[in-house]
Amino acid sequence: MEFQGLQNSLPVLITIIVTLLICILSWYSYRRYSSISVIWKLTLTILRASALVLIFFLLLNPFFRTENEITVKPKLAILLDASESVSINKGAYNGNDSYQNVIAALRNAPAEYEIDFYSFGSTIQQTDPDNTTPSNSQTNIYNAIETILTADEDYSSVFLVSDGIITDGKNPIVMAGESPMPIHVIAIGDTSKVKDVSIRSISSNGTGFTNTLHQVTAEISQFGFNDRDITVNLKSNEQILGSKTLTINSDIEIYELEFEIELNSPGLKQYQIEVLTELEEWLSDNNTSSFSVEVLDSKKRILHIASEIHPDVKALRSILSIDENIELSTITEIGSDSPIKNLAEANNY
Repeated sequence: MEFQGLQNSLPVLITIIVTLLICILSWYSYRRYSSISVIWKLTLTILRASALVLIFFLLLNPFFRTENEITVKPKLAILLDASESVSINKGAYNGNDSYQNVIAALRNAPAEYEIDFYSFGSTIQQTDPDNTTPSNSQTNIYNAIETILTADEDYSSVFLVSDGIITDGKNPIVMAGESPMPIHVIAIGDTSKVKDVSIRSISSNGTGFTNTLHQVTAEISQFGFNDRDITVNLKSNEQILGSKTLTINSDIEIYELEFEIELNSPGLKQYQIEVLTELEEWLSDNNTSSFSVEVLDSKKRILHIASEIHPDVKALRSILSIDENIELSTITEIGSDSPIKNLAEANNY
């Protein structure tokens, strides 16, 4: 503890004068007692003066500073791509052996760092690196980075270990660029391209309405094939809802195909885009991708009541009946003062 000073507006001279007065008054308070020896008078005077000076000192608001030094290890988050693609032998990359060598090197980080390991595929979870095996069918880097950035842990840096093959979720580039903490990428795998056809992405609204056509756009990527035909199907519960034949050429790597789904009933509907080929591909697991649409019942039950026959009544009813999303009921009571009666189910409209 270190004394820093007094928090008051009194001049130093006044403080010294008051202190001296306290000492003088303490001496005079015992000076008139002749029965006390001089030594005891001095002793009592010092004790009283010390007590009064201490009280006066506390009234002057003294403040002190203490320092307590705590060493906190910086925390690192290491995200391990646990998808199947990182375990495949490709070029100079020896699959799972190379993958485990990278993990071993990361485990030998300096002792002044505290490290949390996470494995991710379509989801992310904390893991023991010794028991991490690349077995996930999807790779969602966006979800992995988003989870770490919004976690309660105060990480100083993030290390992403991945082959960069994204098969699920959004592109993480923008979010990673705006990250408040540095994100370092350790690239694994081999950069040489291989012959492959895959579903790159599927664009579709997450919700739709009954009695409407729902638009779906699928991006198909390919490399290494020229003038070959492939079939792309839109399926629901193994039922083919749409099928298109695509001719792929070596000068085009990305193709867009559009499908329409007729939504007839409400509920959560599951769909799948499937690429059928007879080609010798590097990987066939990326030839299928699923998505879902929540179909809402868009029909509105409308009751139209009229007390007479009139062209305006007919015109309005004709307009309402044309709309497929409207279920129209009508009541016409000619000559009735109050046509609204016996409507027990009116609250359903």
